[in-house]
Amino acid sequence: MQSLKFIGTLLVALGANSLHAQDLTADTLAQDTEQQLTLQWLEQQHIGKRFYDGYFQQAGLKRYERAANYTDLSMGYHNSTQDLYLQQTGAGSQGYQIGTKSYQRVSNSGFQLWGEAFYENTKIKDQRFNEQIDYDKIYPYVLSDSVGGDLNQERYYIQGGMAKQVEDWDYGLSASYLANQAYRKVDPRPINTSSDLKIQLASSYQLNTKYRLGIALDGEKYIQQSSVNFVSQLFQSPLYHDAGFGANNLLLMSYSSTQHMSYSYGGSMTLIPANQQGLYASLKYLKTDLDKSVSGIYAPVSSFQQQQVKVAVGYNKSFSEGASLKLDATAAAQKKTGEESIFYIDPSRNSLQLLSNNETFSDRQEHYTFNALWSQDRVNYSWNILLKTAYDKQDTYYLLPERQQQYDRFQSAIYGQLLKPLSKGLISARVGYGLMKHSNAQASWDMSSAPEQVQAMLLSNYKYLTTDRQFYSGEVRYDVKLSKGLQVFVIAQGSQTTRIKQQEYSLRFGFLF
Repeated sequence: MQSLKFIGTLLVALGANSLHAQDLTADTLAQDTEQQLTLQWLEQQHIGKRFYDGYFQQAGLKRYERAANYTDLSMGYHNSTQDLYLQQTGAGSQGYQIGTKSYQRVSNSGFQLWGEAFYENTKIKDQRFNEQIDYDKIYPYVLSDSVGGDLNQERYYIQGGMAKQVEDWDYGLSASYLANQAYRKVDPRPINTSSDLKIQLASSYQLNTKYRLGIALDGEKYIQQSSVNFVSQLFQSPLYHDAGFGANNLLLMSYSSTQHMSYSYGGSMTLIPANQQGLYASLKYLKTDLDKSVSGIYAPVSSFQQQQVKVAVGYNKSFSEGASLKLDATAAAQKKTGEESIFYIDPSRNSLQLLSNNETFSDRQEHYTFNALWSQDRVNYSWNILLKTAYDKQDTYYLLPERQQQYDRFQSAIYGQLLKPLSKGLISARVGYGLMKHSNAQASWDMSSAPEQVQAMLLSNYKYLTTDRQFYSGEVRYDVKLSKGLQVFVIAQGSQTTRIKQQEYSLRFGFLF
């Protein structure tokens, strides 16, 4: 019933997400209904129209991201499987989603309103050594066991924002809330709930006739409550409080209820060209502090501090006859440092007491990308060729017992897209091919105290992280105009990755108006 009420709310209150005017030509096009529909479609599908989306995440810059108001209401189904995978995140997923997103500009007021909402019901397949959710947020401090299994997950998301133009300034505010719950109906039986609240305050200023500078402050609060229960009296798999690479504190094995809480804060500066031609640049910083506690112990049992920095630079150049070249490069670094609390048993109190805090975990990552897009837009069709390259480096270390792994990874991909208006609709098709190569991959684990299941998990995860692979992908979208101001669409997607034997496909149906 809870999910049905949420879906009903989506249908009654269609949210909104960013799109807005950039020049006089776009405003003129928007006055004609047929051209408005075509513009909406192009801005949803054209790779070139979404190439610089990362530079428009600040609420004070949303007005310059798109040229058309729109509302999208859709529902879809997805399924994925893979043989080699990260044990803690599962061997794929299967489920459905219903959602809406929209952007609306209030005429002659200087206001923009946007938002998004969705409900998602998913089965995560064969998740092991992790009885919790949101692994990317709480890693490595998960509650785990070696049995695992499929996990049923429901997510509820709502996001909204508004911005106001005042002469050369734009002021914006945005907020989002994601609720997540997951459970399993067979032993072990985890019950997980999490909430993630994000808030952003932003503004932007027109520096001159060509460039606009945006500044934003970001804050986030995340909390996850978890417990694991067993019904069977014959067998109960042991629970581990993982601290990294399968290492755990034996004193905590009897504790089956946990709480993770984190606070994040940061900011960003972004430079964009007002007419889309020229230089793009951004600098982002985010700091996160997380504490993990267990029911019955007064002090956090583990914690980490994470810092993330990202720099991005892009350049857009248009040529004659609808041709354009877009370039974008990014460099990002992440450092996570974890501490464990050391406890002793106090006989007089019959409880665990805090002795000290030791820094035992370190994870450092670097990520570099370079993308280039050549677009050719004609009256009756458009086509795009996108080249993507990436270089990643990760070095993860745990102190006692000493365990370490590292690898360098290079990725490259090429995508081709064709978009064409038809007599009663619009169609777009996209295909892609890519490869991933690893170098300098090595691991060193002290297995003297590790159970056989943990050793097998570490080897499987390492093989997944360092296996070279190739992938193929494709997507087709077809839109049919039902009436003035309304079109229905269907999107089919599929991909396949070699070596890890991954297959994914999805189907989505919706309305755009």
